[in-house]
Amino acid sequence: MQFIYKGLNKKNEPVSGSIEVKDLNDAKSKLKQQGILFSELKEKKEHFNLNFFKKKQIPSVKLSSLSNDLSVYMKAGVPLVNAVKLARTQYKEDITMYSFLNTLVSLLEEGKSFYQALETQTYYVLPQFYLQSIKISENGGMIEDVLIKMASFLREQEKINKKVKNALSYPLFIIFVATGMVTFMLTVVVPKITAIFENLNQELPLITKIVLACTDFLTNYGLLFISIFITVIVIIKYLLHNNSQFRYNFDLLILNTPLFGKLIEIIELGRFSYMSSVLLKSGIPFVQTIKLGANTLKNSVLRDGFNEAGKKVVEGEKLSFALNNLSYKIEPSFIEAITLGEETSEIASILENLSILYFEKNQDKIDSILSLLEPILMLLVGAIIGVIITAMLLPIFSISM
Repeated sequence: MQFIYKGLNKKNEPVSGSIEVKDLNDAKSKLKQQGILFSELKEKKEHFNLNFFKKKQIPSVKLSSLSNDLSVYMKAGVPLVNAVKLARTQYKEDITMYSFLNTLVSLLEEGKSFYQALETQTYYVLPQFYLQSIKISENGGMIEDVLIKMASFLREQEKINKKVKNALSYPLFIIFVATGMVTFMLTVVVPKITAIFENLNQELPLITKIVLACTDFLTNYGLLFISIFITVIVIIKYLLHNNSQFRYNFDLLILNTPLFGKLIEIIELGRFSYMSSVLLKSGIPFVQTIKLGANTLKNSVLRDGFNEAGKKVVEGEKLSFALNNLSYKIEPSFIEAITLGEETSEIASILENLSILYFEKNQDKIDSILSLLEPILMLLVGAIIGVIITAMLLPIFSISM
């Protein structure tokens, strides 16, 4: 349960916030332990909002910044609970983040580990690879190093995501505008022109009949078509989140898509390489690194493949051999690089170099795809509008001839 409080601290300064507790008596006890004389204490009520159906993911930028700050504080000799308190002061304007950190402080003061506190809190859903990295690093006494590495990893991933979004924004804008223009012409412009054809006693050209049929369809069934389209999208999203077999088959289809499939595979392999190199350099055991690296992958086919390979490594197989025997054939150059790393015992460096190579490769592929996509979209839009105009003008020309 969460309780909201207002009151005065030991320095008679006004304070407010929320705490995660079992009941009201537990809330009073905790505030007393913290030296807070409360004037108001009540249970936080959950209100219906647009995020009701969706768990709130912590933004990568915030998690990266928090991890970096905690690492700096702890390397300076500040205990973890005090480091979280210091980090909390930066988020007084961000109610959710402040409450999240406030809850962590309460759980840490109860004696829970950092991993347990992160897993128990209810404000944000944190990535599994992050939670497991914290758990392993706490047991190994290297949490400061892992936190700074996690901050670096999250920061790099955010940069990649932004570049991909920015690269796709223009083509998506063209598609949106083109769809609006074509819909407007078919539902508003064409019906007005077709009134001219009703008095004609001649056969209309085939292209005109097709355009008129499209106009009738959009006019009579446009809303139904949109409703069905939205329903299908919602069902697909639901199945992707709740049906592992559907998700696997969908991801396999994506990987086998010409052009885009290979791009997605390279992005995923680059992410695995970077994360694994970070963890290995932080002292995480190789088997654990494979598992944590696999958890960063968004594509379930590749994620399951690396998890399966990780189990084979536990049994004594080499990672390169295990990856080579998967049902889905991973990029051969990646397996060759892993083989080289295993033979030279420099797998961390090899993975780091691979991540850099794949990042550059991603940029080149995205640039080349966009250089083709933009003119193709422009030509497609021009062709569709040209067909509509031609279909409307042909019968009029036939009258004057």
